[in-house]
Amino acid sequence: MASKVTDRIKETFNATPKVARWILLIAAFVVVLVLLFLLINKPARNKTVVRDYDVQLNVEPTVADFSDVAIGTKKTQRFRITATHDAVVNSVNVQNSVDGFSIKTANCTNSDINRDIPCIVDVSFAPIDADIYGKVTLSIKWHDKADSEDLNPKVTNIVIPVSAISAIVQPEPVEPIVVPPVVEPVPEPAPEPPVDYTDPGNGSGIVGGEHPIFTQPEPVVEAPVIVSKPKEKCSDFAMPGYSVSGAHIGWIKPNKGRYEFHPFSDTNCNNPTGIYDPDTGIITSIDGRGRKIGTDA
Repeated sequence: MASKVTDRIKETFNATPKVARWILLIAAFVVVLVLLFLLINKPARNKTVVRDYDVQLNVEPTVADFSDVAIGTKKTQRFRITATHDAVVNSVNVQNSVDGFSIKTANCTNSDINRDIPCIVDVSFAPIDADIYGKVTLSIKWHDKADSEDLNPKVTNIVIPVSAISAIVQPEPVEPIVVPPVVEPVPEPAPEPPVDYTDPGNGSGIVGGEHPIFTQPEPVVEAPVIVSKPKEKCSDFAMPGYSVSGAHIGWIKPNKGRYEFHPFSDTNCNNPTGIYDPDTGIITSIDGRGRKIGTDA
């Protein structure tokens, strides 16, 4: 049987013109080259690239808490998802969701991320029932961009506790009750005692004759109030003096045509220890030796 097939092929080959034979040979050679090229450059779909670093997923913030959210209010949180090196976020899904919980994503579906390109996830919770409580899981599916999704998939979960409370009803303001003040009756003044106009001096019985004369009381002279001037501080009307090393050590005050330096220990500014020269800005000792003890800056 095999020999018959071989003979049939030889007969067909001998019956084919030479030009057709060369065309078939060239076509076969091209097909072999194409297959060889595809074999060499076949993408390594399930091949893991070995590197000296690991790709880490960063989620900021790492936690969120939607506990005790009042009915009628809304609490939101934004997550920024990045990676230490090139990675791909395949999807961001919510597990164990509750009523009132919602999610919005940007650049989070089969999207490339790295340190500068993030995946943004906005979650919010607006409860409508006080009986809502539980733990919602934010599931992030991703993989290293250099790896295959099927070969090395990764999942990062963020657990968010949620619960609702009844709306807080603010009490209506109560107007204060204004009670009118009780007006007590003013007692009538007691009658003044009669004035004795008798003059025991002349025996007439009436001061000044027929018409009584009322003598004016002596005016009351109030004693003058002496206001003492507060004692002047050593730092008043003074400028700071500094040591050679630049530390603030006292005050420079004008006195009798010259500038005197008083250290902090001279609290009453009675015992200067130096003389200040405004032209040079130098403080020298007051003992006459001319020793530099400080400056004005």
